[in-house]
Amino acid sequence: MEIRHSHFEIDLQKPFQNCELEREKYANILSAFIEKYNKNLVLAINNPWGTGKSTFIKMWEQSLRLKGYNTAFFNAWENDFNNDPLTAIIGELSMLKGKKKIELKRVVDVASKLRSELIPLLIKGFAEKKFGKEFTDFIDATIKGSGKVMQKYVEDYTEKKESLAEFRSELEKAINEVSPDKPVVFFIDELDRCRPNYSVEILEKVKHFFNVKNIIFVLAIDKLQLSHAICGVYNSEKINAEEYLKRFIDIEYTIPEPKTNLYINYLSKKFDINSFFAKENRVEELRNYNNYTKEIFGKSSLRTIEKMMGILAVSLFLNHARYIHFPLLLFLIYLKIEKNDDYEKYNSKKMSVQQMRDNFVGYYHTFPTPLFSAVEAQFAIAYANYISSDALFKFVSQNGNILYHSTMQPDDVKMVIEAYNRDLRTDTINLSLEKYLSKINITEEFDIF
Repeated sequence: MEIRHSHFEIDLQKPFQNCELEREKYANILSAFIEKYNKNLVLAINNPWGTGKSTFIKMWEQSLRLKGYNTAFFNAWENDFNNDPLTAIIGELSMLKGKKKIELKRVVDVASKLRSELIPLLIKGFAEKKFGKEFTDFIDATIKGSGKVMQKYVEDYTEKKESLAEFRSELEKAINEVSPDKPVVFFIDELDRCRPNYSVEILEKVKHFFNVKNIIFVLAIDKLQLSHAICGVYNSEKINAEEYLKRFIDIEYTIPEPKTNLYINYLSKKFDINSFFAKENRVEELRNYNNYTKEIFGKSSLRTIEKMMGILAVSLFLNHARYIHFPLLLFLIYLKIEKNDDYEKYNSKKMSVQQMRDNFVGYYHTFPTPLFSAVEAQFAIAYANYISSDALFKFVSQNGNILYHSTMQPDDVKMVIEAYNRDLRTDTINLSLEKYLSKINITEEFDIF
């Protein structure tokens, strides 16, 4: 079982061939956009973490290569141990190959003149922390009173400004040499997951150092998380992170949410749930899994579906029972995440069988389909047995039918119960919530999201 995103196999000739979410059409839209606006651009792909953003841009990158584009790919999160993003970005560019390898010697030479620009500020920050603001104010006054020192600062400023212009000029020449007909597309992934100060520094370097013709940057971000990082770096919740990001990003695109059934299929592979059914003969369980996962989980948001599928994966691989009642298991997971107050009442036996039965009327507003009748049948039996060994027998004796759903005909009830080899008229029913609850509750010990 794999909880993290596993390595995704990308077909080099058909990059989107294995895409479960049918996203090739969105890559084609973005490719057409780049083809039209192909001089200089910073494009942000803004989607929440965990929605397949990284996989998408890797497939899109390969599709651009097939169209003749030169590309570079930089994972900010994997490289934030490096305190100098300028060096890292130049390093990725150095691996570009067109008709000939890119030559960045002049770019590197000029960049070396720019790397000391922050040293005076760092020294001042250290002195203020060590000796107090009055000391640094005194130093500032002394510096400002010194014509020679001031002249040196002016000269340094002028040199840095000229070096920055030279850096851009040399970079543009190098890019045009290796890719004269199409822009280089530089992908930066995981910008929202790396150290906050590192992510902000990358944005600033892209804007100020790499704002040259013939290079397009694609930033894969979760804008909400990146905004939190910006507020943290500037130590202020009042900063308008949205406006701040507009300084660096020209165009923002959000990949449309996939259809629920496609997303569930994608998560089944991501969490390796399908391998559970490969063990032994679990044909009926697989059928119920396919039917009821979409039925019960499909009403929730994509983020919530991922959370529920993660819990399902862990509980399945901790469950060694001969047979899994999927309508029951999936519904309990749904309650755990979406109706936690109800879940805790069931978990702690704070509802009577009658209250449980009455409570089901609310669920039928959410799941108004015949399939949900099996959920009700399994849950009613299992909950009654969970309360006490004779609770079900007593309730059926007094009420005649434990099921709530008033539109079910007697034959429907019989069909649902017989499908799971259960008989309401005897006290031999042994289906109980306890083993299902124990597997779900143990997932609280895992932090997998």
